[in-house]
Amino acid sequence: MGWKEGSGLGKGEQGTTEPVPVEQRASRSGLGSTSPGKENPKAQIWKKTRERYKALQGPAEDEENGN
Repeated sequence: MGWKEGSGLGKGEQGTTEPVPVEQRASRSGLGSTSPGKENPKAQIWKKTRERYKALQGPAEDEENGN
């Protein structure tokens, strides 16, 4: 009784021996889910803001250090 690697599923072990392939369906996603490569719009805005701030901050730090 039970499953053994290489044997099929079912009473007579006639069933599939390979795992069922997984496929992701974005159209059937749950509430609040996002696609793996897509960033939240607010996160994109914050990322751009931090990049701009760092760009402005860089030269000012060099002047303070005497470079």
